[in-house]
Amino acid sequence: MRILSWYCKGVTNTPTVRYLRELRGQYFSEFIFPCETKNKRSYLENVVGHLGYFDLHIVDPIGKSGGLPLMWKESVNIRILESNKRMIDAQGGVTGQGFLLDMCIW
Repeated sequence: MRILSWYCKGVTNTPTVRYLRELRGQYFSEFIFPCETKNKRSYLENVVGHLGYFDLHIVDPIGKSGGLPLMWKESVNIRILESNKRMIDAQGGVTGQGFLLDMCIW
């Protein structure tokens, strides 16, 4: 299982989304966790589609800081246990493998 995590400090510009697509093309990990996106759900729902992922869970930013989206492929079964402005805690499985996933930023 692959997880791509990137502290990107905003996903509002075209070069950032283009670079994420390039990384996805090289690795196409089961999860992608771009930290500090500074974007709300409405914007990131479009990004999920462009990157080829199935769904996302997002902790919306507060003002001009934060924003934690966790995106995953359709082959992943996931349940979000808890999330707040600093972390997303999830449980799930990929093709017979169970896992716990804690994605954090402090």
